[in-house]
Amino acid sequence: MFLNSKENSCRLLCRLLSLLPYISILVISTIYIILFILRLYDFAIRSLYLLVPVAIASFIFIYFKESNSNSTFQIKSLIEVNSYRGFQLFLVSILSHIFGIVILLSYNYRELYYFIIILFLISIILIQIMSTQTILGRNLVLIEIMLVSLNLILGVTLKYSLYFGSTDIFFHIELARLYLQNSHIIDTGSSYFFYPLYHVFIVIGTLIMDISIEKGVFVLTAIAYQASTLLAYLFFIKTTKNEQISLLNSLLFSLSKDVIYYGMYSTPRSMSFVLFILVLYLAFFYKNLIYRILLLIVSVSLILFHHASLIYISVILMFANFLEKTLGKCGVIRNQKISSNFVMLLCVFFVSYFYFNTFLENFGMNSITYSFKEDPLLIVTQVASGNEFISLLNKIYISIFLFFGYMGILILLSKNDLKSSPSIVVALLGLIFLVLYVPSPIFMFSEITQNFRLDRVSLLLTIFMSFIMGYGIWYSITKSVSISKLIPIVILFSVLLYISLSISSVSNAGDSEYITSVSRPYFKLSELDALNFVKKNDVLNIYSDYHVGRYFDSQSLSNKITSRIFTSPDLSYIKNDWIFLRVSELKLRGLEFSYGGTTSKTYKYRLNDTDKDMYTISLNLAKKNKTYDNGNVWIFSS
Repeated sequence: MFLNSKENSCRLLCRLLSLLPYISILVISTIYIILFILRLYDFAIRSLYLLVPVAIASFIFIYFKESNSNSTFQIKSLIEVNSYRGFQLFLVSILSHIFGIVILLSYNYRELYYFIIILFLISIILIQIMSTQTILGRNLVLIEIMLVSLNLILGVTLKYSLYFGSTDIFFHIELARLYLQNSHIIDTGSSYFFYPLYHVFIVIGTLIMDISIEKGVFVLTAIAYQASTLLAYLFFIKTTKNEQISLLNSLLFSLSKDVIYYGMYSTPRSMSFVLFILVLYLAFFYKNLIYRILLLIVSVSLILFHHASLIYISVILMFANFLEKTLGKCGVIRNQKISSNFVMLLCVFFVSYFYFNTFLENFGMNSITYSFKEDPLLIVTQVASGNEFISLLNKIYISIFLFFGYMGILILLSKNDLKSSPSIVVALLGLIFLVLYVPSPIFMFSEITQNFRLDRVSLLLTIFMSFIMGYGIWYSITKSVSISKLIPIVILFSVLLYISLSISSVSNAGDSEYITSVSRPYFKLSELDALNFVKKNDVLNIYSDYHVGRYFDSQSLSNKITSRIFTSPDLSYIKNDWIFLRVSELKLRGLEFSYGGTTSKTYKYRLNDTDKDMYTISLNLAKKNKTYDNGNVWIFSS
């Protein structure tokens, strides 16, 4: 009786999984019918980049399934390249790296030529991945992937005088410097005091390498960050049992938009991501005592590196554990990988340390609910009316991912020979968490996104998303080879387009002088000189823009400087305090001013020489004492 019930559950689940492409088409058709009935044509257009790729992937999968070609899908080499040719390609990629570095050093910012060379390097790697090579050749490919990642990361963080990203880097540099000066961890009043491992790691590394803290933060984090690619590859190879698709997944993982950005953004969050991949790898594939002890050590390290990441990691592991239990009861998978005891212990670790900090900091859930009480729940309108088609063009990156990613989910959930492996769990995790990885209605509510920091979740989900996308790409190429030789070329071009849009997205290419819609994520040398001038004069109160204000806030860990942010272009309200104005940035990209003097809510203000507000600013500042002017920065004292 029990066996019959289990078999029936398995049949029902397999039937539901097999109907997924049909259900997807039905749901998408229903959504569009409702939108047209309600005459919400703008929403219908805006949603094309999300729904159409899923519908097309479902139709194509159904076509191959109905033609019985699905059963013959195999992962195999698509290009004939022997080991000798593979080694030659490796040498070409090394020379291209050198040429790219020369171009990188020859210009004030990363030129278009640099990104073209990077794309050429990625093309070589794709050829090597899809070719027949020896194991040695494949190991070289993994090295090449990590070198490209390092090139992109260090090509930003070491190129500019001080890269700061979203400004948290200021505080971590200052904390590491204070720990180095005092030779031990000190309480500076910062919440980071309770998570010291990252700063200890930086201090020890800089002492060993004999470099400055500023350089050490970027160099050490970038090198350690590459362990995420290596660990992701090990996770892929254990899951797929195939070298080539594991390398393709690793390439997609290493060069995804979030992974590249957080590689540049040298903070504890980046290091916690590396530890998360290690936890995932150990939890999925190792059960003996030694590895369980190692898993506990890594988990405790995660807490002391970046406690906030642990809540998202716990949720991901809970979902994985739930899926394994459910699929196990249905007879779809035989062996459960994720231990329920480990997941519960991880949650206990997180909650215990959270309340320990709450007690010491007098800081609790009020921080999460505060802005809900402060303002009503706001719905963000992301696209102005009339710009729907321009918005679609800007989201090609997401459409390409969704097409191949959803195709990968369908193939993984339909293959009988994969259902005894973790692949089905990874595919289901990818399906469940798609709503948090791509823009969805959840992200329309700004308070929910900001207070629960949903923007941080996508980085942790990258390993699952690159896995399903890699399968979708390989499946699409394999199936299309028998139809037309042109289709695989189009698919590979789409992959290169996806990667190029990833590495040149606004968040990853904000250093370019061509992209002026976002704030420049680094200080120029002239700006650093001005900042040092203020520090040497022992200024107590200073007004500036958001990014400079955050810099001075970090300096307050070791001195008494108080920083305030401009609230209006009319600076007449500033009476007896210093003013720090990045004039060239104000004209070119604009500066972030504050709503009501808070750092949590800012707005972008930009002007031209002909703008009347420039006259207002100049008129107000003319009444003050200009103590510094290097052409890019004006400093006025009381």
